[in-house]
Amino acid sequence: MARTVEDLVVWQLSRELMNDVFDLCDELPTNSRNYGLQDQIKRAVISIMSNISEGASRSSLKEYGRLLDYANGSSAEVRTQLIVFQDRGFAEPKRVEVLRNKCRRISAMIIGLKRSLAA
Repeated sequence: MARTVEDLVVWQLSRELMNDVFDLCDELPTNSRNYGLQDQIKRAVISIMSNISEGASRSSLKEYGRLLDYANGSSAEVRTQLIVFQDRGFAEPKRVEVLRNKCRRISAMIIGLKRSLAA
């Protein structure tokens, strides 16, 4: 069992995804054309790991589960925003697919963690 939230593999993978997304954004010129999208995807990817952390700190399993739902929703949001990055020519399809697969893995792990709370 994890001693801290940072020991959770799902949190570690979320951190890795956050760094990948920030790296992607850092490669783009910041201008009015893409600033809003960059800001939104950064907020969403940070929200994944933040909600996992916040949930783990709660004393109520119900609250923990709710915050895991938020983290999973943020993962879905990042997946969608990555499609926008691809469609607008801000990222190559192969790179987007790698990142979307990380999001899918994170979502599956979040669902598994939430199920383990109910057991």
